[in-house]
Amino acid sequence: MNQMEMTSAGLDSTAEDCARFGELIGLGRPVTSEVFARAVDDPEYARNLILCRESPPLRDFLLGQAKEWAVPPEPAPVEKTSLELVAKAAESFWAWTKSGFALVDQATYSKRYDACLACPHLRAAPTLLAYKLAGADENRNRVCGLCGCVASRKARLPHETCPGAHPERSGFNRWEEPMGIEENISRIS
Repeated sequence: MNQMEMTSAGLDSTAEDCARFGELIGLGRPVTSEVFARAVDDPEYARNLILCRESPPLRDFLLGQAKEWAVPPEPAPVEKTSLELVAKAAESFWAWTKSGFALVDQATYSKRYDACLACPHLRAAPTLLAYKLAGADENRNRVCGLCGCVASRKARLPHETCPGAHPERSGFNRWEEPMGIEENISRIS
């Protein structure tokens, strides 16, 4: 079961996620949140756990390895230059073009943007030409301090993802989507 399947399976809490994954690997009890977070972020680790479900000693060895894995730190806020922002916007625009100018549905947009509005990294747009061209200013269309994107715009695009870790759900971003989802999307498309 990959990250996308775990998310689409309707699992809406870490406890349920851990219980379901424990069942999948034949553990008979929920896995720890450390094990689940590593399985979400490291598909090879998850695959190995699933392959070893019939061999409890190997499976238990792998379960013990989860503690040695560290969650990567959240990126530090970085000031981007107008040139970097324009390049990033062009890359996103190209991906959006390839999707046929698809937008997420209203419920997804609301969930994503509400998470942005509650995020401590959301801030007023710096006074850069790139933000002025995007329609961002101090009062509306605020920007993410982690990636530099205009939050209200980014949340609408299905190919985009939040770079910030969820404060309560290990392995998920602030939009409650699995961390690293962009790699899964690129493999699917």
